[in-house]
Amino acid sequence: MTFAATIDENGALTLPKELREHLELTPHSQVEFRQHGGTVTLSKKISTPEVSPDERVRRMEAAIAKYSGTFREQMLAEGYNSVDEYMEDIRPPWSRQ
Repeated sequence: MTFAATIDENGALTLPKELREHLELTPHSQVEFRQHGGTVTLSKKISTPEVSPDERVRRMEAAIAKYSGTFREQMLAEGYNSVDEYMEDIRPPWSRQ
């Protein structure tokens, strides 16, 4: 799609309605401009919430608590003593060195 617009005396640019709808832009949406030589591309800016290092650790610990143990318990129940032993057993013979 190609669209045309005019920059007003204040430097403001009104995006055509069809383009705003296509990009799902609403009032106060942020957009990003990228310059490539003589071409400028516009895309909807996807914001990612800032997460503090403490919050990242908390989320990681929660995931470990939620998912750890299940595989290890299954592996031990099947008679394996380590992950390495299990991996060696499931690898195809041609991949072993």
